[in-house]
Amino acid sequence: MICLRNTNGVFVLATTNRPKSIDAALRRPGRFDRVIWMKLPDASGRAAILRHYLKPLKLDPSIDADALAERLAAATEGTSGADLEYLCQSAARICVKDALASGVLPNEVSITTCHFDEAVMSLGYNAAFSIVEQPELNNGKQRRKTYAKNSAYEQQLV
Repeated sequence: MICLRNTNGVFVLATTNRPKSIDAALRRPGRFDRVIWMKLPDASGRAAILRHYLKPLKLDPSIDADALAERLAAATEGTSGADLEYLCQSAARICVKDALASGVLPNEVSITTCHFDEAVMSLGYNAAFSIVEQPELNNGKQRRKTYAKNSAYEQQLV
């Protein structure tokens, strides 16, 4: 952080998912003293991110990548770009796992919507579910019970 020469016009940018864990000494004036909060992407932003991560994947020829991106974007509210990348990677891993289990070479298969459906359902912590805490009364004492509330995605599967 301390330089031996003048560095006018030089900006250092840093990113983190945990801004509160940064040492206060680093956030003093003259160091990393500006914070810019980035919101999570909206549905159109998530669809654009998904289109980007779907491009290099070997999708089944019957899949319309734009329609799949829109469908997944509607189901993944509250997710970041990294979450969406992981969703696409998970679908690819599931595809390869299915290919190996059936004896087919992984380079001879393509990712189907079923693989994406399974990936969304398996990523319950961020992509398909939102955790809702509901109070439950038991013998006059209040307890907290956590339920996994399914998003609209599962409704699209039916």
